[in-house]
Amino acid sequence: VSAWLQRQQQPQQPRKRTVVKQTIGSPAMADECGDLTQFQATVNILKSMIGLGLLNLPLAAKEIGWLPACVGTPALAWLSAKGVLYAVEANKRLNSIDQKDGPTETTGLIQDLEDSVTTLTLSSRFETGLGSFDGVVRVLFGLPGQALCTFCILVCQSGTAIAYVAVIIPSILDISGRTVSDEEGSSPSWTLLLGLWLALSVVSLLRSLREVAVISFIGLLTYLLVFAALVVESVHRMGEGTFAQHFEMIRWDGPGPGWGNWFGISVFAFGAFPIAVAVNDDLEEGTDIYSAVRWSFGIAGLFCTVFALVGYACYGDETKRVIHFNFPEDSLLRKVSLIALVVVLVFTYVLQMNPVFKFSEGYLRQYIHIYYIRTIIVALTIAIAVVLPHVVMAIQVAESLSTATIGLIMPPVVYLAACRFAHHQAHILEYPLAVAVVGIGILGCWRSLI
Repeated sequence: VSAWLQRQQQPQQPRKRTVVKQTIGSPAMADECGDLTQFQATVNILKSMIGLGLLNLPLAAKEIGWLPACVGTPALAWLSAKGVLYAVEANKRLNSIDQKDGPTETTGLIQDLEDSVTTLTLSSRFETGLGSFDGVVRVLFGLPGQALCTFCILVCQSGTAIAYVAVIIPSILDISGRTVSDEEGSSPSWTLLLGLWLALSVVSLLRSLREVAVISFIGLLTYLLVFAALVVESVHRMGEGTFAQHFEMIRWDGPGPGWGNWFGISVFAFGAFPIAVAVNDDLEEGTDIYSAVRWSFGIAGLFCTVFALVGYACYGDETKRVIHFNFPEDSLLRKVSLIALVVVLVFTYVLQMNPVFKFSEGYLRQYIHIYYIRTIIVALTIAIAVVLPHVVMAIQVAESLSTATIGLIMPPVVYLAACRFAHHQAHILEYPLAVAVVGIGILGCWRSLI
């Protein structure tokens, strides 16, 4: 164990690769040659969306009605996927500057750009460990832009982890026989908190996305149990004649928080941008990130829409913030779904916290062992989750604003700036589309605040 921990403490050496000249529309290459296959990339991106946000989507559908939810949920999935592709294309545009003179060997995002950018040398580049998009923003918008990008990624992923813990704790209490309402919170014991800390610390030892892909796949299979439980409940209510009894087509209560709540929950559910960027940077050479993004966001958009509509139709106005709390208390259905939920959230905690771990290790690993860094961060997320009164607070306050900013608002702006920087003319349709994506992101943030 000691020898393994010492190996983990050693910095991972970057893998060199030969950058070849690419044509417009060809797959973007990561700044380093990783070891993720296309299937593993798809699984990791998909699992970052099929998570806690999925369980909140029936409540989001209740806020606006089934028709807007049926249209808006897959539309938001498409916009989120477009944000990821904007980031990939921006990276490719900057890399194309290095490729004008033929193949070069590089170990960084834009290592040869120091010959072209006199205001930013390689030695002064601010490395945060958050992926290629972070470096692209630094080149185009300087330190203030990168600071905003870094802040949004950290808040987005930390908020997700906090929300995970805030659901795991009452779920464990419910499994143990205590009646816990998601409206009232819970009072966990120190034994429970210590056990949760140990479990999350152990899974956080996984460092590579290739290792994480295994538990991500297990997590996706486990979520099928939760969906199966919802289907069983729906069939039961159909027999009682109460299914879709309060299933409103459109709900409009004036300029209230309903539509803002829907946007905050939905954008949280599809907030896979930081994970998708990390996956793109760790792909095998020649692997197509475009197919991974299309498959993952396509499956997630379809599954999340169906889950939201079935959950809302099943429980109507009684739909709770986390859908499994609607299952009958002390029933086998509820116990099984809660156990499956706890297992999958614990296993995929490390996937959501991967950018945060890498960021922290980049600054602290020379002073403290990376295992201690990760365990301290795990303890902090648990401590914050315990004092949060509602899961929705983490979703609305932390997730909706930061996720919309990093996933919808920044990518189109960065892409157009990268095109101009690289003297590449973007397609004429990209301009109105970029304005629309940014506008939707800003409007959603504003609605989430009122």
